[in-house]
Amino acid sequence: MVNKLFVRFELEKRPKKNDILSFLKELCNEIRMKPIGKPHIVKGHKNTPLGTGYTICQIIETSHMIVHQSNKLKTIDIDIYSCKHFSTKKVNLLAKIYFKPCKFKKSIIDNV
Repeated sequence: MVNKLFVRFELEKRPKKNDILSFLKELCNEIRMKPIGKPHIVKGHKNTPLGTGYTICQIIETSHMIVHQSNKLKTIDIDIYSCKHFSTKKVNLLAKIYFKPCKFKKSIIDNV
């Protein structure tokens, strides 16, 4: 169990905005985090280094979850920080179900 996770998934196929939103909603349930309000959604501009895609932030009772999706890099980055510990296995399993990545790299920081 950790309280900080960053994971990058390389994708074959770009996910739709609604798939990312569904993932965040289900992720909150899976790792027992309480969302506060609706997710904040920003669509990236094609002239940025990551190209078009979405950044979606869900504030949770104990901090935040952020998903960055890049069409140019064909990646999705998941950044979770919480004062409450959570299971990285549940995050990875759910992301694999939703996004079907070809490979991934994760960094775990445990701030006990």
